Amino acid sequence: MKDSGKPASIGNFETVSQGDLPNGRKGKHHPLLVKVLEDLERLPEGRAIKIPLAEFAGSVADIRSAINRATRKLDVEIATSSDEQFFYVWRPGPNSTAVGN
Repeated sequence: MKDSGKPASIGNFETVSQGDLPNGRKGKHHPLLVKVLEDLERLPEGRAIKIPLAEFAGSVADIRSAINRATRKLDVEIATSSDEQFFYVWRPGPNSTAVGN
C-alpha cells in the first residue's frame, strides 16, 4: 500500500511512514561520545583519555553508560575508571589488569 503523504489516523494517534522516522539517537551525551570515539581511534597503547566531569551534564554512571552503549555498538573494547574530577577511558591491552566495559 502506497503512503499518500497525508497524516493518517488509526484511532487515538496519527501514523507516519516508517521511512520518515529519524535513524539513531543523539542524546545529551552525543557531543562527548563523538569526541571520545575520535580520541579512542588515535589513543596509543598504555594511555587513557582523561575527561573532566565538570564539563558534562549527568552523573558518572550516565556518562559511563552512554560510552559503553556507543562502544559496544561499534564492537570496541574499552575499560573505564573515575575519580571525583575525571572519567578515564582506554582500550585495554594484552597486559592490562584493569576492569572495564
